[in-house]
Amino acid sequence: MAMVLWKRLTETDFNAMNADASVARSGGGARHIALGVRSHDFAIDEFLAAPGKNEITIEASSFAGSQGDLDFYSNPERRGGEWTIRNQYSQRHPGWSTAEGFPEKYDSDDPPFILVFRTNERFDVRLESWSYLSRISAVLRRRMLEEAHGIALASGPFLSDTGVEESDLTDVLESERNGEERFDPKSVSDGRRLVLAEIVRRQGQDKFRQSLMKAYSNKCAMTGCDTSWVLEAAHVTPYRGSGTNSLQNGLLLRADVHTLFDLSLVSVSPSDRTIQISKALQSSIYWELQNRPLRQTTPAELQPSEAALALHFSQFKP
Repeated sequence: MAMVLWKRLTETDFNAMNADASVARSGGGARHIALGVRSHDFAIDEFLAAPGKNEITIEASSFAGSQGDLDFYSNPERRGGEWTIRNQYSQRHPGWSTAEGFPEKYDSDDPPFILVFRTNERFDVRLESWSYLSRISAVLRRRMLEEAHGIALASGPFLSDTGVEESDLTDVLESERNGEERFDPKSVSDGRRLVLAEIVRRQGQDKFRQSLMKAYSNKCAMTGCDTSWVLEAAHVTPYRGSGTNSLQNGLLLRADVHTLFDLSLVSVSPSDRTIQISKALQSSIYWELQNRPLRQTTPAELQPSEAALALHFSQFKP
């Protein structure tokens, strides 16, 4: 799974990167790129894998393959703890140099965007223009053009459009699928038993699932689907033994929604118990669930606890 941090450069940012930030144009003034304050919508801790820290240095590659460091820094006493990328004048990443396309003049009609990608533990930087981003990856494009900065999931097409290679679990799974193992029809019956066992495992322990089926009247808590074969017992907080099989830590979910819930692309707002969908799914059928109220249990006391929902929501990827 890949994420991208973006910042649409203002003229002030542009001048700072050219040591021309002061009014007198003497080369003074800040030379940092202001990003934003850590928040639910700007999940810098998750992006940098540095929860609670205020300073971290990462190494990133450019499109041309050049390597460079980026110093991320936040001063809790300044501008609410705003995060910056420090000194992009004398320590500018080579991926944002004129040699790799950084403009010599600022164009307010076509401002530049700096992008930092994270795929697993690898970081990459890119430089794109407003005009280029307006033509690619419709789902993420809309948000990037509307918001001056942000962090979001980066889809496969968006990675491809920006020349970033995605190497994560999906690649491993794909390589397994494309393996050269010879097909043996004698193994079909064994395979069938394995498939059924996996379905049973995924649906959840029978007692826990049956209790959730009863509490939600045999309907998915989010979609209302009543096809029992695809309804699964989902844990709001991760399964850690039988103690987490409390109905107040459970939801009855359709299989595909369960997967998205486990990936933190679907969650529930603990304050008003409305369904929240990641903007990465904005162009999909799941977007119709956005802000829909979570289905009530019978009796009401069996609905998920606020604490469990809050913990899951803290991992939500808006």
